[in-house]
Amino acid sequence: EGVDKAISRALIAASHNRENKAFEFPAGGKKTGRSEWDAEIAEADEEKLVSDLAYFCKQVLSEKNTQIPLTSLKYSAIKYSVANSSGLEASGKGTYATIEPYVIAKKAGRREEVINRREFRRCARKDLDLLADETVRLAKEALSAKQVKTGDYDVIFHPSETAALFNETYGTVWSEKARLDGISIHKPGQKIMDERIFITDETDAKNGSAAFPTDQEGVYREPLSLVESGVFKQFFSDAFYAALAGKRPTGNGRRVSHDVENWYASSAGPGLNNFVFREGDSSLNEMIEDTKKGLFVLRTAYPLADAVSGSFTNEIRSGFLVEKGEIMHAVKQSVVNGSVYEMFRDKVASFSNEREAVVCSTSSFETGGLVPFFKFDRVSIAGA
Repeated sequence: EGVDKAISRALIAASHNRENKAFEFPAGGKKTGRSEWDAEIAEADEEKLVSDLAYFCKQVLSEKNTQIPLTSLKYSAIKYSVANSSGLEASGKGTYATIEPYVIAKKAGRREEVINRREFRRCARKDLDLLADETVRLAKEALSAKQVKTGDYDVIFHPSETAALFNETYGTVWSEKARLDGISIHKPGQKIMDERIFITDETDAKNGSAAFPTDQEGVYREPLSLVESGVFKQFFSDAFYAALAGKRPTGNGRRVSHDVENWYASSAGPGLNNFVFREGDSSLNEMIEDTKKGLFVLRTAYPLADAVSGSFTNEIRSGFLVEKGEIMHAVKQSVVNGSVYEMFRDKVASFSNEREAVVCSTSSFETGGLVPFFKFDRVSIAGA
């Protein structure tokens, strides 16, 4: 039944694509789109990555009686091949390892020093020592976490949290599918965000995870403007929903799969590729220094939000209390509540000129984002 459904949908999309001449694939001398990021992965020394990985773990574990709850470690080696109906093919391979120790050093210089060394393929042994030290320090701080009092706080979100909430909400209601289903709450030309915000969906954002020349239906991708000066510009679509709407697809056909082998087991649907926020005017350190009473939320248990209302209620797993511009202590057993739509429309205090490449899905070919640190005014926190 699943195969029949996938084939039927593919045939419908393909027939409409022939009508609107939108089914394209890079071929015959056209640049195939290997990005700087892809090239770095392909040229990585796999033996060195494995050796460095082992060294890092040894350095962290040498600190006895310390739990390490704040580190995300990723290692991957894949080969992929994509072909469209006319037999044109693109292929590649990649190996990478990345350590992400949700860094919150108290001095901006120290934080940059750590962040810039988190990618293993660029690390020397001294860099791995620095990463290990910082990871252990964070773990010790987390073990002394305290609950905060219930109330409204200015909240700074780590880019990975902002990206997850963004993709859960805007990443759903901005699709042509949502518009046709009648659940989209936004219209092109409507001001829906702070006027300082500009967002595009990019083909090949630096360090972006979905850095491919086509989407996963073979439709050639071009940069797509989504928000300019806080104004929503256009819906994105895969081939199927574009055909239903009588439009050309925007190159946003995505498939959800947790492994490459089963990539085509599911039918495509509309989704963002690499959404890129324009950088802000403040540094993260300045945002912290300007906070009298606030929280710095680095990670929640499950960063989920309702796409229609924008509401969310998420438990803080990693965060810090900020008072009078100083980071005080780690936070536990507290919940952050609010509406994503309200925060981006009415509560943006500032956002950073530092942006981080983050991933906000767990499929083999993830949706990614290039996102700053956002500070929102008076967000509800449930604590003691």
